[in-house]
Amino acid sequence: MAEKVEGMKVNFKNGQIDKPSRARQGSEWRKWDFHVHTPFSYLNNQFGDNFDEYVQTLFKKAIEKEISVIGITDYFCIEGYKKIKNEYLDDKAKLGQLFSEDEIAKIKEITLLPNIEFRLDRSVKIDKKNKPSTESKINFHVIFSDTVAIEDIEENFLHRLEIITENWPQSETQYRSLTRRNMEILGEKLKREQLSFQRKSYIYVGMNCTEVNDEKIVSVLKSNRSTFEGKYILCLPSDENLSDVSWSDQGHNFRKILIQRSDVLFNSNQGSIDWGLGKKHPTQQAFIDEFKTLKPCIWGSDAHDPKTLFEPAEQRYTWIKADTTFEGLKQIIYEPEERVRIQKNNPSFADDKPYFSELVIKKEVSIYKNTEDQVCFREVSLPLNKNLVAIIGGRGTGKSMIVDYWAGIFKNISRETQRTEDSERAKDSEYTKTSDFNLKYAKNNIPSPSEETYDGGNDNNLDYIYIPQRRLKEVTEKRNVGDEVKKLLKIEELSFSPEVDKEIQATLNAVIEIRKWFDEENDRGEKPNDRDFVASLKKQNEDYIRSITTEANKEKLETYTANISQIKEIESRITRFADLINKIKKTQEELNKEINAINAQFTEEEGYKKVPEIDFKDQIEALAENSKSAYLLKEEKDNRNNAIKSDFEKDGFTGDLTSLLRNAETYQAQIKWAETQLELISQKEIALEKALNDRAALGVKIKQEYERQKENIDEAWSGILSIHEGKNKELIEKILLKDAKIKVTGEIVFDEQAFFTEFYRIFDRRSVKNIDILKGIYPIHNFEEWIQFVSVREFKEERVEDHQSFFFGMSERSKYLKTIPKITYDGKPLEKLSVGQRGTVYLRLKLATDAFSKPIVFDQPEDDLDNEFIMNELVSIFKQLKKCRQIIIVTHNANLVVNADAEQVIVANNVDERLSYTSGALENSDIIESVCKVLEGGKAAFERRKDKYSSLTNQSLVLPKFTVDASG
Repeated sequence: MAEKVEGMKVNFKNGQIDKPSRARQGSEWRKWDFHVHTPFSYLNNQFGDNFDEYVQTLFKKAIEKEISVIGITDYFCIEGYKKIKNEYLDDKAKLGQLFSEDEIAKIKEITLLPNIEFRLDRSVKIDKKNKPSTESKINFHVIFSDTVAIEDIEENFLHRLEIITENWPQSETQYRSLTRRNMEILGEKLKREQLSFQRKSYIYVGMNCTEVNDEKIVSVLKSNRSTFEGKYILCLPSDENLSDVSWSDQGHNFRKILIQRSDVLFNSNQGSIDWGLGKKHPTQQAFIDEFKTLKPCIWGSDAHDPKTLFEPAEQRYTWIKADTTFEGLKQIIYEPEERVRIQKNNPSFADDKPYFSELVIKKEVSIYKNTEDQVCFREVSLPLNKNLVAIIGGRGTGKSMIVDYWAGIFKNISRETQRTEDSERAKDSEYTKTSDFNLKYAKNNIPSPSEETYDGGNDNNLDYIYIPQRRLKEVTEKRNVGDEVKKLLKIEELSFSPEVDKEIQATLNAVIEIRKWFDEENDRGEKPNDRDFVASLKKQNEDYIRSITTEANKEKLETYTANISQIKEIESRITRFADLINKIKKTQEELNKEINAINAQFTEEEGYKKVPEIDFKDQIEALAENSKSAYLLKEEKDNRNNAIKSDFEKDGFTGDLTSLLRNAETYQAQIKWAETQLELISQKEIALEKALNDRAALGVKIKQEYERQKENIDEAWSGILSIHEGKNKELIEKILLKDAKIKVTGEIVFDEQAFFTEFYRIFDRRSVKNIDILKGIYPIHNFEEWIQFVSVREFKEERVEDHQSFFFGMSERSKYLKTIPKITYDGKPLEKLSVGQRGTVYLRLKLATDAFSKPIVFDQPEDDLDNEFIMNELVSIFKQLKKCRQIIIVTHNANLVVNADAEQVIVANNVDERLSYTSGALENSDIIESVCKVLEGGKAAFERRKDKYSSLTNQSLVLPKFTVDASG
């Protein structure tokens, strides 16, 4: 079956609403023209009398110009609207004669609204600043919903209005009902009485001289509440710039009352647009107090001929972000600045941003791998709005499930392990991976964007923000919330300079290695690198030599020892000479043998020259001479040593001279080693001195590094604004940061308790009984005192010296000393805030640091945020932020849906564990009903939205008629 909802055909299939794709996508910017006349506008008809041609021209050009809604306008009547509806749109055969099937399909997507243009019975004097005053009659429009029956408009409204036809002195005025016939009668009478009217028709003259009273218009509409309430708007045309009009003349009050009475203004001037939004008054509330509501402006082509049809002056088209219904039109009253624009181009493409464009589930999909869990998604093709999408539903309907499953198809988006209340079984179940679950993603915001389809059966990666349920609470309860803030500020890699860190490690290693070298022991437990040990060893061997030789024999013994060494070297040379002579002789013999063989084979008669033999005589003789010289030198050394030995024997030495010489060599070698080692020790001592000085200087460098990190945090915070320009910068400053009183500063934190807890572990508990004693020994209470302590050249206590990494090593030092972003909110540190306030601060920071472009999917923000923040600020933030990024929220908070003016509402349903999703615009009656049923305070939220820009708070909101389940 089919049901009509606000002029839109809605087909029901298997209990699910089957709406046109664009309707399911929610509120979108579309082109509306409120002021299009018909041939029944007798006062200025340039269309001619052929109504078929008029209708053809009307719709063909509407299709060409992509007009979605037309205000069919006539003076004092709805004859043109009635004829188009009854004789064309409701007559398939007639449409078939005039249009193709494709054109008919497009015509059915166009909404027609009856617009009646009245001339009021009073005029107003217009005094423009610095310009001559003018006086003119005032026109007044009433635009009706297309759901109001034509007969009701005529019989219960138009025919109950009155026109003056006659008057006599001291008598009652004669009135007639506002009908076509009565206007013709008036015209006929006036033609008889006034010659200048003779060339005009009765209807022209009567209509031209007809005037109605604005109070009567309103009173008739109000007296028929059951028929008209909530189904009309009052429009006041204003050709002048209202911001430039003097309000100090006699017509002040009448002009003000007319504007107070009007819902909207017919004006395309930017000054008037701003004026109607209260921007020219001291405050917006001051305007509301004076004029009762804000006054959005609409416009149209005011077409009286085919040429101007849908061609407003200067291409000032009216764009409205709403369903193409009368209820959609009313949204401009509730959101007068956000829902309507008068400009050439579609506002939808003002900000470039990627967005999820469609969710497609090709067939029924089981959600869990566990076959015992039979929960599944039903088949759906759900177009997604690029602005604010709100997913609502009762408990267990799958409102959170869909976005969590959605996140699960992207590897880089971390899924929350603690799932939502929609399915507690998810804690122990894994999601399926299937190609039947697809997400389409538009990479840019243009009429035909480049799109990517992400297949749920693949491993995908996409950069968007997903904030699962309870995520904000978990993040802000962690001790490492500072690390989270660093990520937001894009300084998560904030660390010591690699060069400085390398220098620290090199300096510490140098001290350790040099000290380790000094402390090395040999197998006998001796320290060969200790200066005292080596000096003692040198002295000991020198004493040994002195004890076995007199001063007189010392020189001989040293000569003897030196000769022994030299004789060994000479013997080695002699051996080398002999070996080389033999090698040369052998080589000479082998080469000459080869030469003789060649000479024997190739004769001179054949032209070959005889090859002479090789002779190494000179080389052999030179080597023989060298060998002889070496023998002579060896003989000389032997003779000298024999003489020395003889001298020792003559001196009465009866011991073993060889043993004496062997010991002397050992002693001398030890002395020589000791001298070399002492030189090395001196070098190491110099190196240690430098390393200790370098280590003492590390304190200053470490301080500089911490201060650099602090400055980086400060710069990152102040840089949030500098990276944006224009309206983006204004959004960051006013909505996310400035008004929120959030401040982030770098702070160097020295945790005294953590420091002494770790420091205490170094000490022998027998000498230092407790931490308090340790604190008394080392008065280190802050960062500056710590820097002074580590800047000494050498620690007095050996145990402290042995644990230098505790002070200088990054991993150990970070336990008690670090640079953190300090967050304050209205002067209070983060730890002093409530959980909701902390979530609020974190969300503000996240939105401020990553505010633009990529989509954000946020599951039930109200669970982790401060209620006052949601009511007073988050609604406004979402309204501004959705212009530059797609926001998708799962929520049970009516204010986030209604007062944040969600462009699309998706309603989740669960029937026998089969999850389904329907969607539409906030102004759609089905969606309104769902919001009021499912969300606590839904109707109150609509009331607040209606009264937000109005001083008429005593008026009740007219909602579509339905029954609200109080238990819902």
